[in-house]
Amino acid sequence: MLRLRTKLRSHKRFRPLQLSANKRVGILYIPSYTASRSISLKNILAKKPKYEKVENLPDVVLSLKLGSHYSLTGDKESSLKFFKNSAEKGCAEAQCHLGYLYQDGNGGIDQDLDKAEMWFKKSAEQGFSDAQYYLGNLYLKFGKELDATDEDAVKFFTEAAEQKNMKALFQLGGCYFSGRGVEENPKKAVECWREVSESGHALAQFNLGVAYRDGTGIETDVEKAQYWFRLSAEQGNETAQFCLGELYYDGHAVESDLSEAQKWFTLSAEQGFTEAQHYLGMLLRDIKDYEESLKWLLKAEENGFFPQSTIALGQVYLYGFGVPEDMEKAFNYFQKAAESGDNNAQFYLGNMYSTGSYVEKNLEEAIRLFTLSAKSGNEHAQKNLAMMYQQGVGIEIDTEESEKWYLLAAEHGDPQLQYHLGCKYLVGDGVTEDNEEAVKWFKLSAVQGLTEAQNQMGIVYEKGIGVNQDYQKAYKWYMKAADKGNAISQSKLGEMYHTGTGVMEDKEEGFKWTKISAENGNETAQYNLGKYYLEGEIVEADEDEAKKWLMLAAEHGHDVAMHTLGMLYLEEDPYEAKKWMKMSAEDGNSNAQYELGIMYFEGLGCNQDTEKAKQWWIKAAEQNELRAKDKLEEITEEPNKN
Repeated sequence: MLRLRTKLRSHKRFRPLQLSANKRVGILYIPSYTASRSISLKNILAKKPKYEKVENLPDVVLSLKLGSHYSLTGDKESSLKFFKNSAEKGCAEAQCHLGYLYQDGNGGIDQDLDKAEMWFKKSAEQGFSDAQYYLGNLYLKFGKELDATDEDAVKFFTEAAEQKNMKALFQLGGCYFSGRGVEENPKKAVECWREVSESGHALAQFNLGVAYRDGTGIETDVEKAQYWFRLSAEQGNETAQFCLGELYYDGHAVESDLSEAQKWFTLSAEQGFTEAQHYLGMLLRDIKDYEESLKWLLKAEENGFFPQSTIALGQVYLYGFGVPEDMEKAFNYFQKAAESGDNNAQFYLGNMYSTGSYVEKNLEEAIRLFTLSAKSGNEHAQKNLAMMYQQGVGIEIDTEESEKWYLLAAEHGDPQLQYHLGCKYLVGDGVTEDNEEAVKWFKLSAVQGLTEAQNQMGIVYEKGIGVNQDYQKAYKWYMKAADKGNAISQSKLGEMYHTGTGVMEDKEEGFKWTKISAENGNETAQYNLGKYYLEGEIVEADEDEAKKWLMLAAEHGHDVAMHTLGMLYLEEDPYEAKKWMKMSAEDGNSNAQYELGIMYFEGLGCNQDTEKAKQWWIKAAEQNELRAKDKLEEITEEPNKN
């Protein structure tokens, strides 16, 4: 069978199957003539000696029956003799059998395409649909040798299909799909396969599944794809079994179900289907059945699933999946795959050279391999190369090259890479600073659902970075990220509801989001929650609860929370107050620097020290803290008065 494939993500997906033109499907019809039913085949065979001479050969029906018998038993020469006798007497079915024997050319019979064509034609001209079908196949396979065209093949497939010959209708669908002998028309192909599928034809059911999965000739419908794959798979079609397992494995099309995926991969793999053997090995690795995983990966590689299984075996020894880590074996597997030009293997080898794993560290070789891999489109190699050009690792710093590779890596559509590229454009890290370009990449990532990017889109709209300031759009993006558990966005929502920014003011809703964010560990929300418990406006005042949340925020490094704690403890415990005030001041909080100056000046929680007081007031004054400036002026004027 011809297996036509198209690329999907990291592996191949299967396109509709078409029977090879010389592939016989099933057993041709045993004659159904009334006369033949009344004659025992046993009685016919008992007369074999009588039929050794051509002139003694039986009539059309008996010859046909004997020809069929010897065909099934493998005696091609006897089969040829009896079919020829029946065919020369005008039996269309015998003519078709005879054509097939000449086309097949085995069992002591020389292949003779001209004779095959002649007998198929004689049978086809009598309207025998199987002969029309086989003649179409003959022209698809040997059209050049027979001076026939694909259009001739389509003509005979059509004639047979009009008689409801399902094999011919199946092939006609293949011609419409591939554009052989007829204008390419996937929609008509699907119509053909649907009719054939309803008769129980496993290959047509598989093809219909592919059409629904990929939206070829029909609207995408994964549930229908799953339905047709299952019907085909239940008949033992190994490719359908693999594709059904694939739907359950990746979870992109139907709800992920690893046990169902394993079941169908196993059925396909046990039939020798190498792709299924490979993916069964990968699935078993996912569920940590490393022994079985290794068995199937080795089998897939032995059966020629190269280089995917070769790379997977390299990963087994690189990371120690159920075996001791073995850098030498990992290196050898990656090198074997890399020599074939596989960019994933080149990437892994580049990593080993860049880190000195098993081989001596060699940045020049690492860059060579990363470059080969990156030029072939490997996004991970592109990212590594971009970082090396940016940081000058093993090569001179080159901002233009760095930017080029970052762009290529992000264009693969990985939302994480797109987000990181947006961050780089935002601050000019390895690329030219460009806020609009940053927003472009943040948005590409955000629409794919990456919460960090959605949060960043909220920030750019809230602050007007690279876009016109728009609080409502900021709210929309914060809500998307918050619903997925992003604590920063949850905190931002709390603030927006509290102040009525971009949304109608709702302090209770604001308190709800602030608490959710605080419980998720966001220090800003923890500070705000502590403040709400201090103020007692939204919730009943509770100093202990306030201290609890302020303490959590302070422990996360929130300088305002540290300062607030310092003020809270000032009367109760000056030494505790001084501890938090100093931490906040050292973090650059100007209010804390001023208050710490007061504490040193007055000896609160510490020994009185005017010089240290002045030092902290100077730091605060440098940040335009007016109270600190006033204090510095006071202590400067005092000696002059004396």
